[in-house]
Amino acid sequence: MGVTSQAISRGATAGKVVRVLPTVYAVAGLPETLERSLRAACLWSRGIASHRSAAWLWGLEGCDADRVEITVARAIRSPHSDVIVHQGKVEHGQIGRVRGIPATDPTRTLLDLGQCLPGSKLELALEDALRRRLTSLPRLKWQLQQIGGRGRPGTKGLRDLVISRGNAAPTESGLETKLAAWFRTTALPPPVRQHRLIDEQGRVIARFDFAYPEQRVAIEGHSFRWHSGRQSWVRDVRKERAAWALGWKVIYAVAEDITSRSPGLEERIARELGLSLF
Repeated sequence: MGVTSQAISRGATAGKVVRVLPTVYAVAGLPETLERSLRAACLWSRGIASHRSAAWLWGLEGCDADRVEITVARAIRSPHSDVIVHQGKVEHGQIGRVRGIPATDPTRTLLDLGQCLPGSKLELALEDALRRRLTSLPRLKWQLQQIGGRGRPGTKGLRDLVISRGNAAPTESGLETKLAAWFRTTALPPPVRQHRLIDEQGRVIARFDFAYPEQRVAIEGHSFRWHSGRQSWVRDVRKERAAWALGWKVIYAVAEDITSRSPGLEERIARELGLSLF
């Protein structure tokens, strides 16, 4: 922009600009946000935001970022303690921009997250990306074949999640995702996800988070955030009433049923299915 190094030096001395990273300066007084730090790190390294930082930019559920994380094509001779630097190749088609910051696209970000996130948080991010159509199962499978097939660390967790979920519809909330993971830890048979209840006229009158159609048992995840308003309450009552009319039983599950690891929910579902698990 035509600003000389001498002018920058004078500005720094006068307190008008501050050095954020080597060769990167910011106007003094601007908020020191994570977004500013990411932008500065990309300028300094000529890299792109990746891993947890990219997930944070895309707003993927379960992904918090307290450190700047980038990927560069070539090693940096003098790494900075405030920046986590990964070295690797990112194809041009795997790069997007979020608020002007270059970042790995959601598909590549999910592949990278397998290196640094536990399976529970990785599943939250996966279902959120599918729900918001930031990526798709065919795209993920293709990327796993292209990149994960080379023994790349961290991709096994994502591959296992993609295989285990099959072609089921994405979950509609974080609680529903946690319920899906909870079912895999129980002795219960796998339920059908996003089951549509159809009446005799062929109309869809309800859609359940999880269901056992043969036994006419449905399981609904209930969180205060999504089911506290009057409109949500009315919708839930109507759905339950329609299910009862067709001989269905609806079981509601809350976050505490999962986090407490109490056998109560599992026993209730097993009883309605006519199973003896213990």
